[in-house]
Amino acid sequence: MQYKEDWEEFERIVKKHSIATLYHCTNYNNLSSIVAHGGLYSWNYCKCNGIQVLTPGGTELSRDLDSSKGLDDYVRLSFNLRHPMFYSRKRQIQNIVSLRVDSSVIYWQSTLFSNKNATRTGTAVGGHICHFKSVNFDLAKQEYDYCRHSDMDKQYIQAEVMVKKHIPLKYITFPEYISLKDITSP
Repeated sequence: MQYKEDWEEFERIVKKHSIATLYHCTNYNNLSSIVAHGGLYSWNYCKCNGIQVLTPGGTELSRDLDSSKGLDDYVRLSFNLRHPMFYSRKRQIQNIVSLRVDSSVIYWQSTLFSNKNATRTGTAVGGHICHFKSVNFDLAKQEYDYCRHSDMDKQYIQAEVMVKKHIPLKYITFPEYISLKDITSP
């Protein structure tokens, strides 16, 4: 993958905030497809290339918002294991799994960042260092707790890293309790 020209500046921030891992929520039923197709793909790529997503995570509204903001070809990642959307999806879809993604995807040329949920009005979205610096890492790295966090905090906990089109399997770690043999067997 081609890195951003100023990737070392991103790396300094990554090290300062100890960001070794990013997270992607999906349904357990989607794991065999993720493995079979060699990684995570954006929902738009899947749609255009006939990759069936058994249990999609987003709603029609979220896909419309993605499309309207030009974000339909990005794989969404969070800075924390349990962000607000994790709980929203867990209520909608059982068997949610959080995949760990190597933080080096941050340095990729086409990767974007948002300081809140990327489709939210007033969110700073872009691929430059200023967009990455706009993330409130103190909040973005916290696991969401609806009893402890305010609605304002919740917005910043939803900061995102958006990877263009595809994250190859070699950058993804599955939870220890999941046997890849079990999800790839016919």
